Amino acid sequence: MIGDAGRESPDGLDELFEPELRRIFRTVAVDRFRGFAMPPHAGLLFGPEFGPWSSGREFLGEFHNEIHHQDTCDDATAQGVPLLVAPAVDDRVPARERMGLVMALFRIAIEADRHRAEYWPGAHPQADPTAAARARAAVGHHLAEALADECGEEASAAGYLRFVTLVAGGTDRQTLTAVTSPTVSHGRASHPGVPLQARAVHLLDQMLSQVRAMLLARHP
Repeated sequence: MIGDAGRESPDGLDELFEPELRRIFRTVAVDRFRGFAMPPHAGLLFGPEFGPWSSGREFLGEFHNEIHHQDTCDDATAQGVPLLVAPAVDDRVPARERMGLVMALFRIAIEADRHRAEYWPGAHPQADPTAAARARAAVGHHLAEALADECGEEASAAGYLRFVTLVAGGTDRQTLTAVTSPTVSHGRASHPGVPLQARAVHLLDQMLSQVRAMLLARHP
């Protein structure tokens, strides 16, 4: 475990002044990767030579950007996915931040389809399809279904989870009906020429953004 502030931890990490959220994330990472090599991003995000950050929000922005730089996968994104997953499934991390981590993992997993929907019929100028495919596979391999009940009582969150289930297991006709339904399509609609899977994940991305905004508004 991490030692008290200002002391060297048993893991050799010299603790500096830091936001509480960084301390929680670092504790979770040390615990969950004990006996295994941490992803290379951990050295920058948790190493004693970096920081301090002025706030948890500043650290969180750097945490996400270091792994998924400017919302686009690069060669190292797949390696960083386990560092997103670890706090996303640990109840020591506040629920709002876990929701943000799940959203980040979702956006990584659907990057190719999301870019296809957003830039149709063109392409994202910085997209790396090979890196995106590796990162998507990493999300599928590492992410446990641990947060399905976290927001189950919220109507918008429950609607999002139902739509996820439909897209994952429904027929193309059922998915198309859901994507074009006025009761579901409350986000920015994709061009009708966009392939169905890309249209569906584009809508899912917007729905998840709305769920997170709801949580932020209720728990600022």
